[in-house]
Amino acid sequence: MMVKAIGVEKIMFEAPEKSQQTYLILHFGTDVNLGNIRTDDVIPLETLRCGIRGDTFGRCRVCIGKEGAGSILPGEMPVVIDALRASSTIATALACGVEEIIPVTRDEDAFRPAAAGHCHSRESGGCEAAGL
Repeated sequence: MMVKAIGVEKIMFEAPEKSQQTYLILHFGTDVNLGNIRTDDVIPLETLRCGIRGDTFGRCRVCIGKEGAGSILPGEMPVVIDALRASSTIATALACGVEEIIPVTRDEDAFRPAAAGHCHSRESGGCEAAGL
């Protein structure tokens, strides 16, 4: 087969149809070189590559928390639930009138003394952390 002889990274596949794009992404991976893509198909094609459309969603691995993210295999798209929960909580708080949110990446940063007029909130594993 030509792909084995030349290498998939050196081949540009002409794939103007979604079914062709889907097949090539699933068969050769998300970095496959695709050409003859209509300009209005560029964003839908990238959603196929990212695995966030039904055609390629099987390439996604849903993870609970940062521990699960370490098990992602090459070519898979991680969907880390922990990040989604934090993002939706932040968006909801801002929509409800909270003026400022300071997310932290280290647990110890969440326990710094609150400045006057500020409050702290922290959760881990869906439960409120003790001490806040």
